[in-house]
Amino acid sequence: MRIKTVIAQLELAHLLRDKPAVADDVEITSLSYDSRTNRPDSLFFCKGQQFKATYLEKAIQNGAVFYVSETAYDVAIPGLIVSDIRQAMAVVADTFYDHPYQSFYTAGITGTKGKTTTASFLKAIMDAWAAQEQESVSGLISSTRVVTGQRDEAAVLTTPESLPLYQYLDEARQASLPFVTMEVSSQALKYHRTDGIIFDAVAFLNISEDHISPIEHPTFEDYFSSKLKIFKQGKLAVINKASDHYERIYNMAAASDTVQKIITIAVDDSSADIYATDCQPHGTGYRFTVNGIGEPFNCRIQMSGVFNIANALVALAIAADYGVPREILANALTNVQIPGRMEHYQSADQRLHAIIDFAHNKLSLTALFQTAQQLYPGAKIGLVIGATGDKAISRRTGLAEAAAVYADHVIFTSDDPGSEDPLQIAKEMQEVAHQNGKETTIELDRPKAIAELFQWAASESGPIVLLVAGKGNEDTMKTARGAEAYAGDSHYVKTELTAYDRIGRN
Repeated sequence: MRIKTVIAQLELAHLLRDKPAVADDVEITSLSYDSRTNRPDSLFFCKGQQFKATYLEKAIQNGAVFYVSETAYDVAIPGLIVSDIRQAMAVVADTFYDHPYQSFYTAGITGTKGKTTTASFLKAIMDAWAAQEQESVSGLISSTRVVTGQRDEAAVLTTPESLPLYQYLDEARQASLPFVTMEVSSQALKYHRTDGIIFDAVAFLNISEDHISPIEHPTFEDYFSSKLKIFKQGKLAVINKASDHYERIYNMAAASDTVQKIITIAVDDSSADIYATDCQPHGTGYRFTVNGIGEPFNCRIQMSGVFNIANALVALAIAADYGVPREILANALTNVQIPGRMEHYQSADQRLHAIIDFAHNKLSLTALFQTAQQLYPGAKIGLVIGATGDKAISRRTGLAEAAAVYADHVIFTSDDPGSEDPLQIAKEMQEVAHQNGKETTIELDRPKAIAELFQWAASESGPIVLLVAGKGNEDTMKTARGAEAYAGDSHYVKTELTAYDRIGRN
């Protein structure tokens, strides 16, 4: 791509504030915002509140020939000064990769909870159809995996920054993938990571307070309005009727200039376009009847929680819109299991039931508690949970409030404290729980906290449900020292169950 093309696109988007007199139309062969990895003939973006001029100098040493910034720097290469660096990144990436999302069906999913599960459900359906049609698998850009046909690797962010995001979409085009599913976070929408993309389908699962902090969303309104921006980028809108603030969500979709069709989904609510009835527990999951996609048909999922039926309905609605046959829709979700989401373990005497889940905000933790109550009526519930540092400060209050309402025994522990003091985070949560009438304990060593939870369970009578929430299948712990290896909640739960089975109750 020529630098004059970059200039023209930034001018067209009304982002360019200043530009140099460009004598040569320089060829740009790559885009970068990381000075450690940019290559020769690259266009470098000066991004981030903590950006330093030394990063730009390093980028120049590594081959940057132009830079884009909100601030001018006295350096050896010319710069393009823009009013919004993040918007500029998306505009340039869209042009550089030549609108790759236009080459396949793209679905974007947002919501406070359930994005990863819904995206995984949708990918499973599309992969099942691709297998039948002898085509390639579908793509996925989620909080856990990035699958593009050229890569299958762990994700770093729920939704990548615009430069890697567009690169992933370009890889999917080169691999001739027919379908790509994306999780779209509030941060991605607020900070323009997905700008330019018109999704064939967007889904809004639910909304509750989350990510409220000085460095994310200062208020719930900022968080909610950021999420609602997804309707400015979608053709089909799928909305969960059970969501809080449903009318505002629906009205935003209806007012969109891009949305051409709205499909509502619900569980046991026939006023929705697609709805589930006859929902019955089946093993660790549910079986139910899907109505609204042709003749009613039966479906089964391995994951517990009524909310996962709603997630399944969203995936089914998008897949049906794409044209997936009903026989595929009916069977594709039967064996889908998602690591770190509603993982069930049980003691040999069937008295202890352990559930590991990624629940990390009040809405998802409340749903986890309610699922435990439905699966094991009358059982006492123990909980190990923490809250992340450096972001989503509001989670601490919400998680502690839910714990105070539902749990019989609570241990607060570490969960990616980052640069913050994990003890301070735990004490903040403990104070909220105390204010809500719940006595709790603190054990910052997460494996020890899980061990203590099992010790409590062994000393109690009757059936016990042990919930280990927040980290799911994550294998690192982010601390002030960086990302440290962590064996995982599943490892420690299985270790404690083995010990319990060997020794039994005290």
